[in-house]
Amino acid sequence: MNIMNVLIEKAKSEPKRIIFPEATEPKILQAAKKAFDMGMVIPILVGNLNEIQETALRENINISDMNIVSTNDEKLINSCVKEYLNNECIFSEKKLTRMATNPLNFAAMLVNKGEADGMVAGLTYTTADVILAGQCLIGLKEGISTPSSLFLMNVPDFNGSEGNLIVISDGGVCEEPSVRELADISITTADTVTALLSWEPRVALLSYSTKGSVKGEKTNFILKVLNEIKDRRPELKVDGELQLDSAIIPEVAAKKSPDNMEVAGQANILIVPDLNVGNILYKSIQRFAKAEAYGPFLQGFKKTISDLSRGSSVEDIFGVIAMVVVHAQELCKNKME
Repeated sequence: MNIMNVLIEKAKSEPKRIIFPEATEPKILQAAKKAFDMGMVIPILVGNLNEIQETALRENINISDMNIVSTNDEKLINSCVKEYLNNECIFSEKKLTRMATNPLNFAAMLVNKGEADGMVAGLTYTTADVILAGQCLIGLKEGISTPSSLFLMNVPDFNGSEGNLIVISDGGVCEEPSVRELADISITTADTVTALLSWEPRVALLSYSTKGSVKGEKTNFILKVLNEIKDRRPELKVDGELQLDSAIIPEVAAKKSPDNMEVAGQANILIVPDLNVGNILYKSIQRFAKAEAYGPFLQGFKKTISDLSRGSSVEDIFGVIAMVVVHAQELCKNKME
């Protein structure tokens, strides 16, 4: 069973309420309909009621059993706004009410209010739009200062510690992370991987050097990140600095980093030093190795939200829905414990 089938079966075991603020887009409706029909998700469509229904009719998509929330629902908007005002929000009532006319902001407000368990957006909104809505209206997890993203890569002919699968972070959000921010990204990615895939995280901090083979400003930076992670999460299996081959190939790791083979040669999470490297790395693997890339999956927020590439296919969106549902399941479970 491939990883997407695993995620689909997990999602079907406990469907979650996922909100879609781009519900006038045919691809969104098609993907939400497919996920709904498979019993994976309880879709909530947000936007102009007439436009959503017209799109569904034009595309011959039956949405009669789906919940539609109108951006003209003044009672619900006022209820959302009141909740923020009761929690010492930085925005005024007038500003919040105006923000709620935007489907993305309104959807984020509904997630924050507990009316939905997660959100999928980004087919028409930019990544920056989705992240801003998440930060301003949902907020970051306690102890995390920066949002980030991961890509789950399914790489043909790769035989790593998780078979064909490997996770790369961050390839979509944080351009030049500080020591604190890269530690955040590493910790958040480890937690996401645990929630999403039930793996034991083994985190490799990538560099052009392995364990002091080259000394310089860049390698010292990675060592500072390593120390910060160990201070904050001493139980986490993490090592660096490691070159890519030292991180994923046991034979190379045995020569270059024989003192810590818990991570070296066995890594299932690759943390890159900046967005430049992350974006180039995942796209190189995707194109040269004909790999499947699931993501960018946003992380670091109090609730589950995720971004879409604006070139996403229906199948891409469907895959993100499955990931969002499974992640939301774990967040809801942890909240109850």
